[in-house]
Parts: sequence; C-alpha cells; structure tokens
Amino acid sequence: MRSRLSWCAVVGFLLLAGCGAPAAGGGATSVPRPTVPAAATSPPQAAAAPPAAPTPQPLEPARFIVTAISLTISPAPVAYEMGYFAEEGIDADLVYVAGAATPAQALVAGEVQFVGGAGATAVPAGLEGAGLVVIAVHVNTFPFSIMAPGLERMEQLRDKRVAITRRGAATDYAARFALPRFGLQPERDVLIVPLEGNPEILAGLASGAADAGVLSDFGIAETRRRGYHELLDISSLGVEYSLTGLVTTRKLVEERPDYVRRFVRGWTRGLAYSLTNPQEAMPLLARFLRTTDLSLTEEAYREYVPTVQRIPYPRAAGIQTVLDTLAPTNPRAASADPRDFMDDRFIRELDDAGYFRQLYGQ
Repeated sequence: MRSRLSWCAVVGFLLLAGCGAPAAGGGATSVPRPTVPAAATSPPQAAAAPPAAPTPQPLEPARFIVTAISLTISPAPVAYEMGYFAEEGIDADLVYVAGAATPAQALVAGEVQFVGGAGATAVPAGLEGAGLVVIAVHVNTFPFSIMAPGLERMEQLRDKRVAITRRGAATDYAARFALPRFGLQPERDVLIVPLEGNPEILAGLASGAADAGVLSDFGIAETRRRGYHELLDISSLGVEYSLTGLVTTRKLVEERPDYVRRFVRGWTRGLAYSLTNPQEAMPLLARFLRTTDLSLTEEAYREYVPTVQRIPYPRAAGIQTVLDTLAPTNPRAASADPRDFMDDRFIRELDDAGYFRQLYGQ
C-alpha cells in the first residue's frame, strides 16, 4: 500500500501525510487510512447462504513526532508509506516538530503517543518526573560531522560560531561533547548558535550566519558536495549515545502494551525495509528528506547505514552519555540510573521470537 506523503503547517507543526482540519484541542485530524479486516468467521454450513463480508475494524490512531528531517528518523515514514502501521491495526499520523523539549512536552500532555527521539527526549523530562521511556534505539552514537566552508581543523573554531538545531537537542549535546576534546569550551571559546533544523543550518552556513555546523547524513552529503571541510566525524570518537529510536510514556507501556507492541513491529519493519531494500526505499527516503536528488539521497544513505543497530535495543551506556552531558547543569543527572529511562521488553520479545532473523533473512 502506498500513501501520500506531504508537508504543511498546522498549529505550528508540519504534518507528514497531508493536511487535516484542526481537531478539538488544537490537534489535527488523522489522514484517513484503509481499514484492516477482522478475522474470518467460521465456515458456513452446507447449502447455507454465502457468508457476509467481515466487518472492517477501525484502525487505532497513533500520533508520532518526527524530530528531524534526517535519515535517522526515517523508519517511521518508511513504515507509513509501506502500510506497515495499517497492517498492525494502527492509523499513524506523523508530525514534524524539531528538537527534543517540545516533543517531550507533547508526550507528557498526551497530545502524541510516540516520538522519534531517544535520550535527549526522554532523559531531561524524566529527571523532572515526566515518566518518559526509551523503548527502541537504532542509532546509538553521535552520527554527526562538524562541517565548515572556510575552516580545516577543529582548533580553528576558537572565537567562531557553530550551528546546531536547538538547545537541548542531540546536535547541541554532540557539539558540547566534541569541543572540549580539542581544548574548546562551548560558549566561552565557541558560540553555539541554534538555527532550528538541518535545512536552516545549511542556509546559515551558506549565508555566513555560522562558521560551522553539526550535521547528519543528508546535511553531510550536501556540504561535501559544496566543497565544505569535515572538521570532525563525531562518531569516530567512539562514544555510545542514545540518539534516535522510539520514546513513549510509561503509562502507555503499562496500560496498552499490545498497542505499543504493534507500533514497534510496524516501525521495525520500516527500519528493516530501508536497510534490506535500499534501491526500492530510496524514493521514499528522498521524499522524506524533501529532495528530488536521488544521488544526494544515496550519499546521505551511505553516511547513515554504518551507524544503525539492526536490532534496536536501547542501551544503558548510550543513555549514560546523555546523563553525563546533563550532569554539569542538573545535579540529579549525576546520580541517576540510566536503566530508569529505558524499557527493552518489546525489542527483546521480538528478538527472542526470531522476528529480526525473519526480517533480515538470517
């Protein structure tokens, strides 16, 4: 099944999957999706009239926040396009909201059920008692590079401006993790400039609003094409960092585990499809990246794939790095247990059942 994938502004959000009229409470109506038929009834007796067609069962709505226009968030859009959520009985409505803090607030308020984020979404809010939990992580490192049009070495960033997406987002943490390793203190030696999203960082580098930018897959590919220099591949520093996967609330996990389980199954199918069918997935990925340039999408894909965990377990070490980045400004982070912010039950169930071996043909 193929679905229309478009972008439009509604109540400060960009809706992925078409524009709906605002619903009560300031949200937006879900895009109508095909229904999934119920199981067939018992076979008819001989000479009986033909059985009536099964009554279609309504899909359960699930609003999902896309936090970046990046391939690291792509499993959900691919699962949506391929109809995997609908096959799991879920009517997925994908919404773009950059950063980590606002998506976390939307989860807490019950405005959305899932966020395509991980530690940066769950941990800061969790330290304040929000009850958010990471249930899957497929990128467990900083898959970013610091790219610059006019510099060649990290040391040249002194007294310069480095662009990130938003304060508290993963790009912010990545910059603050990397700069001290080259004797540069964020805000004192290097100004951190939030520019909203990857497209805005690219525009800021082109206009001179920033001297360097923290970019992922598509942004890296685009700046390489422009002839910019890669000052640092942050993933080469070897750190685990719970970057992207799935975040939800503990309340939803405890009260509706089968609903969460079905969403996770659909999402993991989207992840596996893009990894095992790259040529078929490329047009879907390009549409998500909002580009018609398939060669650039392929370059971005090559940046993305080496960072992916095919079996997307959330890992304590990755969440610990999030806590470490928060500890200087939040004393609670220094003594927190990373396991309090993760729940691997759904990935473990699928793994134990051989689901991932089936997905990847192993």
